[in-house]
Amino acid sequence: MKVDLEKLRKCVTIKHTLEEQDESPEAVFDDEGCIAWIKDQLKCGNAWAWCSVQLSVSYGGLTCHEYLSGCSYESEKSFVADSGYYDDMITEALKELATDLEKIANDHEIWDHDPTYCFWCIAAPP
Repeated sequence: MKVDLEKLRKCVTIKHTLEEQDESPEAVFDDEGCIAWIKDQLKCGNAWAWCSVQLSVSYGGLTCHEYLSGCSYESEKSFVADSGYYDDMITEALKELATDLEKIANDHEIWDHDPTYCFWCIAAPP
């Protein structure tokens, strides 16, 4: 892969949105205590207690998405900071975006370019 994912991550816009979970917690969990906690949290207005998450990574008019269903967290902060899934979703979306960018670069033969006019600052050095 020619695109440096660390450099690309610094250039992209990352957004995540909460979506309603289609399945009930009972369809996913066997633990009655866990199911009860989810239901109590939902009654208290904690939408993060049972949801799906859509994450998007955008750069230069291109956007790649990742989805995670069956999420159950205390808060948005706990999903982002503590779950590990958030970073995994970003990495997967970045890989897909890098693949799309490389295809465009290959199709237009822009890997070899004049550095004076370089718009391809996310390309890893050779």
